[in-house]
Amino acid sequence: MFRGQVVASHETWASALPGSLFRRVPGWLAPDRGVVLDLEVARVWKGPLHARRRVLTGLGGGDCGLGASVGDDLLVYAYEEEGSAFTNICTRTGPFAHAGPDLAVLGVGRAPEPGRAYLMLLVPLAFAAFGLGAALVGARHWRQRGSTGSL
Repeated sequence: MFRGQVVASHETWASALPGSLFRRVPGWLAPDRGVVLDLEVARVWKGPLHARRRVLTGLGGGDCGLGASVGDDLLVYAYEEEGSAFTNICTRTGPFAHAGPDLAVLGVGRAPEPGRAYLMLLVPLAFAAFGLGAALVGARHWRQRGSTGSL
């Protein structure tokens, strides 16, 4: 549970799949469909003290999506499943401006730890660096083999 401002919002790639195709994807392989919200965290009441959080919600309408936009200041009640955070309109997530009754019970909360936001970037950056390195080594190897004429 945290207060955060939406700094980015985008649909997941699986959201572009037609429903008939998405239903054919095996459950163990099916990606999440919906909208990914990146939030700059101001206060934390429960959960990790990350300065940035990524939360998945529905697309809106019948799938209970929040309909949040960049710039929205929210009190987020998220739940975790398999390492991902989710929220929807059925939780108490909503505009921070309307969170007075909740804040009376929650208290002041804690400030996030600024360094934690960058830890989330290390794993993807490590994979990207490894992939780039492997591609460069492979290209060099194939150029050398090609210049000698050997197979």
